[in-house]
Amino acid sequence: STWTDESFLAADEKLSVYLQEYEAALKGLDLERYLAAEKKEREFMKQPLSLRYMRYIMKYTPAPLLYPVINAIFTTVTSSPLPFGPRSENRPGGLLHLMVQKIAGYPARGVIWYQGETDDAKPELYGRLFSAMIRCWRAAWEDDLPFLFVQLAPFERWFNVYANNYPLLREQQEIVSKTVEGAYMASIMDVGSRLDIHPKHKRPVGERLAL
Repeated sequence: STWTDESFLAADEKLSVYLQEYEAALKGLDLERYLAAEKKEREFMKQPLSLRYMRYIMKYTPAPLLYPVINAIFTTVTSSPLPFGPRSENRPGGLLHLMVQKIAGYPARGVIWYQGETDDAKPELYGRLFSAMIRCWRAAWEDDLPFLFVQLAPFERWFNVYANNYPLLREQQEIVSKTVEGAYMASIMDVGSRLDIHPKHKRPVGERLAL
């Protein structure tokens, strides 16, 4: 939903729930306090400890036995998670306006899309949501861009993230590949990692999209 213009969400009765949830989150939000906390969090993420943490979890697949240790080290100096608000990367339309619209109109042969994990909270809506996002981007480019996307990799657990709804979301992705003109799906169910949401074997993914 953060990659889709609010007008596309509002136009669909079921997708408008993303706008309703955001509006509810803004009610009663202490904006001054929120912005101060967001600034503190942003500064923290630039610190050496944070950068080492991110490099480690991107390069290695920690065993679950190490989760408490890694989390304890990281959370000793970080703040509590920020509430849903105007600086949240998951707010409706947020990343579309901050990123995609800045390049919309530049020549493009198509789109490669590898995403979906955060949408597992509402897996039953993903087909509608992804289809709306494709329409939104095609409208921004004024072109029926082909969308090549990757089905979610096999995965069970990574720190406090669980993949309980991923099978439902994968099903929705397959539906999009069969119902949206010019949308094509690559499956990587054989090259993922049970304990890593960021599978390290990227070459097979690129090769399948290229084919």
